[in-house]
Amino acid sequence: MNKVIIIISTLLVLLLLTGGVMAADSYDADTPIASYPNRPELWETVGARAAAILREHKIESMSYGSAGMTISVRASRAAEARRLLAQAIKAEKLQLTLTILQGDRYIIVTPDSILDPKKPQ
Repeated sequence: MNKVIIIISTLLVLLLLTGGVMAADSYDADTPIASYPNRPELWETVGARAAAILREHKIESMSYGSAGMTISVRASRAAEARRLLAQAIKAEKLQLTLTILQGDRYIIVTPDSILDPKKPQ
């Protein structure tokens, strides 16, 4: 019984010293930034090129999906990654759809709205 009390007390002290569980706003979650149709020929072109662009800038990404492929990155790097892909869409005609969180859902945005947010759409 005494061992259980000591273990629980130790855990409580550790929680107090470390600040407990990490706050939700300090967690760098993955966030979707772009998508493209899930077709094998696009994996090797669009998907591979998008991953290469992000990798060149040391941005970790992951792609997943069923009917469509979604590209996600860490929230802290999302704006930069979205900007890089917007540039590639314009310069290379990369077939991606950009997304951004607005309120509680993701919406589709144009490359121009990312590259020049002041420009009217």
